[in-house]
Amino acid sequence: MVMELRRKVHPGPIAPARHKDEHADANKTPQQEVISVHAATPGIEQKSLQSEKKQICYGGVNVLSIIDADRNIMCCKYTEDSKHIAIGLTDGVIGVFDCNTGKSTHTLVDEECQSYPGPVTAIKHRPVSSSHPVTNTLLASYVNGCIKCWQYKYRQCLYTIREKRQTLGLCYHRHYSKFITFGDDAKLNMYHEEAQTQERSFYSSKRKNIFDGHISRIFAVAFNPKSHHELISGGWDNAVVCWDDRQPYATRHFFGVHMCGEGLDFDKSGKQTECSIRNNPGNIYAFDFGTFRRKPRRNQETNNKISEIENIPRVSFVTGKRLQTVDFG
Repeated sequence: MVMELRRKVHPGPIAPARHKDEHADANKTPQQEVISVHAATPGIEQKSLQSEKKQICYGGVNVLSIIDADRNIMCCKYTEDSKHIAIGLTDGVIGVFDCNTGKSTHTLVDEECQSYPGPVTAIKHRPVSSSHPVTNTLLASYVNGCIKCWQYKYRQCLYTIREKRQTLGLCYHRHYSKFITFGDDAKLNMYHEEAQTQERSFYSSKRKNIFDGHISRIFAVAFNPKSHHELISGGWDNAVVCWDDRQPYATRHFFGVHMCGEGLDFDKSGKQTECSIRNNPGNIYAFDFGTFRRKPRRNQETNNKISEIENIPRVSFVTGKRLQTVDFG
């Protein structure tokens, strides 16, 4: 089903729906999408990876799997059930892979993506909660200004929003059915997902000698988990900007952070870095958290396992043409 949009503010013209063509093109799988997929036990995989790419791991880092593509990967996202992971490529194709086997299961591309190819800049899904049921959909942004909602199991594009700019990413609200898109015009656009309308934009007042919004490309946005109204953003203007959707312009900012990717988030625990991976084979464009495994803790005096456990995240991150999955501990 392709849905027409109802907007208060039009980001761009809407092309006529093409049900038949989009469905037919969605089933076409581009050749040589993935060069190799290899998975092994953490010890073996880590050893081979370090000897191959001179990658250096500090702390308890376990390499679980690696997917190598024939072109750069721009973003990645686990599905709502964490059974699959989607990657966005430079030609507008989204590949979906089984997390257990590493095999390609779905390819998301329509006629528009093929006719006007542009890198996929972000892939997200609505945060899962009791009030937000699993929808098996992914929302993707493209550098050509498109935002597409995919029903990935059926390779079907449900709707498309077209913005008159380079759209460089998107971010879902943690509590409401809303999402933010951001791009090269230094603006953040907030949409209501269910109504498919643009609610407002966040931008600088451009008043002289006052910095109350971005003045260059925006590459990262994160919502404050402790607030329904606050968010932060960062980009090329070396500033992290704080916003409140009840205020017309930014409320505060701090300088010194130059951002070229999704590098903003809120830390609930307040810890410092415990593990790191250096000398990666390419730039880090994106990462995502998947399933958690339980790590038993031991009594330091008796060395016996105790009932208290820690949640250890599985993390996938993009480095050049490689998607790598690790966990810690």
